[in-house]
Amino acid sequence: NDTGFNGKLVYAITNGNENGCFAVDIDSGELRLICPLDRESKEFYILNITVYDLGTPQNSVWKFLAVNILDFNDNPPLFEQSRYVINVPENAEVDSSIFQAQAIDFDLEDNGIIRYSLLTETDLFQINEETGEVSVTGRLDREIIPRHDLRIEARDQAKVDPQLFSLVDLV
Repeated sequence: NDTGFNGKLVYAITNGNENGCFAVDIDSGELRLICPLDRESKEFYILNITVYDLGTPQNSVWKFLAVNILDFNDNPPLFEQSRYVINVPENAEVDSSIFQAQAIDFDLEDNGIIRYSLLTETDLFQINEETGEVSVTGRLDREIIPRHDLRIEARDQAKVDPQLFSLVDLV
């Protein structure tokens, strides 16, 4: 309510802007984002916004502003390797587990939930969509088919953003 310079206000971020991704307009106090945010690197910021007058003596007031970073589906599921080679005896029992597919996804909630599927058509193998466990579903015969090339997909379950996936070969 002061007049002249005593009533002129200037805004500043005085703490909490570690990555320098926020800027405040010195005159209006409008907060802007000036670089991309990544929830996997930093989940929230607590910015200290301070407003000063230009009077003498100078007065100021500050307010903490909590900024929560929401997850965006920006990470596909990842396998440790692009290809796995295993040996399975031809007398492996039906329903026996032979491999555990495992991918990780750094996103949260549905964006980070992984479902597995076997992209190769076969009556001899199946995959548990939740656990990634590959099991035998038919009798194997090395003399007829000595090698099986299976392709496994790990797909996240994003509901809002496009779903992301990764593939791995199992020989």
